[in-house]
Order: sequence, then structure tokens, then C-alpha cells
Amino acid sequence: MPGQTPSRDVLAYAITRGTFDDFVPWLKAIVLDPNTPTTALDRVVSCFEGVGMNFKAARRAVNDMTLHHCVRCHKSFRTCDNGPDACILLHMTLERDDPTEGGIDNQFPCCGQEMDDSGENVECFRGWHTICHEDVDYMNSSAHMCWSNDCGAAAKIPLKRH
Repeated sequence: MPGQTPSRDVLAYAITRGTFDDFVPWLKAIVLDPNTPTTALDRVVSCFEGVGMNFKAARRAVNDMTLHHCVRCHKSFRTCDNGPDACILLHMTLERDDPTEGGIDNQFPCCGQEMDDSGENVECFRGWHTICHEDVDYMNSSAHMCWSNDCGAAAKIPLKRH
């Protein structure tokens, strides 16, 4: 049609000019907004699938009701609820040395991380839940093995990835 700009050219121009730099935060906002119509989200997914994006794993994860046990924080989680901020371990209690014996130790005993001046860095770990012991540093964090945490899940946890 005369006067109509091809979509490929419009998208290429927008990409090279940084128009999509805020795309992911924008998309996240509309997905999490309860006022966004479901039909609009269905069309977005359909458009992505139309250009080859595969949502099979996402659909499978959302429909999977299986509860897994995190061997790091010992909480139950569903695959679709796992993410980069899902598993949080707090530092072990800071035991300060006696200042009369050469100063104060500002390192957390669990991981050796230095306490910041505000004293607010209480997280020893923040990341994804895991069911694999090999993913957890039990020596240099406040994580505990299932048997020592008495969580009752020790027998159900796979020790190796398959």
C-alpha cells in the first residue's frame, strides 16, 4: 500500500534508536497490572509465538503443581515461583570479638562477607532455589544440609543431576 511503512523497517529503526531499551520493564508492568485485559496478554503471547518464541517450558512450569524442596533455604517451591530472588539466606549471627583483644571483627562467620557501615546487609545469599546439593556452598554460607536442618526432606532430595 502506498504511504504505509513496512513493519520490518519500523521495528529496525526503533531497535537502533533504543526504543526497546525499556521493553522488559514495560512488559513486566503490564503483565503484573491486574487491569491489563487477559485478551490483550493472549494477543501479546500469540504475536511472540508467531515470530518463533517458544513458550512450551513456561506453560509447563505454570501448569506444574509439584512442590520441590530447596536444599539451600529448606522452603517448598513450585517451578514457576522460582527466580533470581526466590531463595534468601540470612547471615549467621555476627559474633564480634572483644575490642580489648585487638579490635572488632566485622566479618560474618558464615561467609566472610564484611558488614557494611549501616549493618543492614543481612543477606548471606539471594538467588534461585535449587534441589541439587552441588549448587550449594555449605562451607562458605549460612546454608545447612537437610539432615542437619531436620527439615524431613533429606531422603527425597536427589544428590546428583540427571
